[in-house]
Amino acid sequence: MSQWHGGKGSGRRKGNDQKSYADNWDRIFGKKDIINYQLSHEGRGFDIINDIIPDSLIQRINDRKDELYPVRASTHKKQYAEAEACKKLFGIAVWWSQLTDDWDEVKEIHDLIYPQIKKHLTDATFYASDIVTINGPSRWIGPHVDTPHRFEQYNNRENNDICGVQVIIPLDDLDKDTGATGVVPNSHREDWDIQDCYEGVHDEYFLENAEQYDMPKGSILFYNTRLMHSTMPLHLPKKRSILLINYIRSDIIERIKDKDNVWSSNGK
Repeated sequence: MSQWHGGKGSGRRKGNDQKSYADNWDRIFGKKDIINYQLSHEGRGFDIINDIIPDSLIQRINDRKDELYPVRASTHKKQYAEAEACKKLFGIAVWWSQLTDDWDEVKEIHDLIYPQIKKHLTDATFYASDIVTINGPSRWIGPHVDTPHRFEQYNNRENNDICGVQVIIPLDDLDKDTGATGVVPNSHREDWDIQDCYEGVHDEYFLENAEQYDMPKGSILFYNTRLMHSTMPLHLPKKRSILLINYIRSDIIERIKDKDNVWSSNGK
């Protein structure tokens, strides 16, 4: 995968929704100190920006969803598999697609959101992108922290620096009834053992403390990768997909890639 830093940046949107985009301009690209605070140790650990990605770009990704296939998956009973073994799972509740790093649509989204990411992680590097899908109805949850903190070397905090930022881009309008991602505010201030996460040790804590927010198409949810979060139940008999983009501090990427199943499950 080619690593891209920066890009064309974002411009004001043309058309009927230009005013609403302009109204959000200061929130998106201004007031830097306020925005930086959200993902820092002192902040909640996450933030949401609305109206940053045009609907036409989201639709282009939706038009390509038939190209997707599972490379990691879990059943409703939390049986997990990777790569070819996914084909042997029965009753898949949630699955992660092959990498979408090279999709033109993903690169365009990166160009739009990267100025925002750099305000929180100045040397942020695009690490990986895929699409996660829930097959509803589903009660599946799996609270965890994201790369790089799921690896032992970065599992415990040596300081409060941000090592990574995860971005979630909804491909449909989402709310708590349609499986909007759950997050636990301020949970990035603690250390979470990833094996405990995988074994469900924190499931009860998560359900008691998680919050869900409305995420319309065109919005992004982004958070400190230390933050505990999870796919949430989807009570409707439908599928729900979101695009994920993971940004990591540039100096640790090569060490992580040697251990990361994101690459091995994709055959790379």
